[in-house]
Amino acid sequence: MPVVAKKRSRAGRPRNREPSVPVSFRLPKSVYDAYAREALKSGNSVNQTMRDALLHQSLATAT
Repeated sequence: MPVVAKKRSRAGRPRNREPSVPVSFRLPKSVYDAYAREALKSGNSVNQTMRDALLHQSLATAT
């Protein structure tokens, strides 16, 4: 009798999770410079500073 391998589950993200939608946009130089100055003061990266600002904004609008 031949041995049949079990069907393996799909690798990667779980099936029940919504796929994330990548968003890409170009900031004006003045806005990026403002985030860069803030990042230098706080010691974080510019991307982390932007993520923190977006999180803060989303929490502020959720209430």
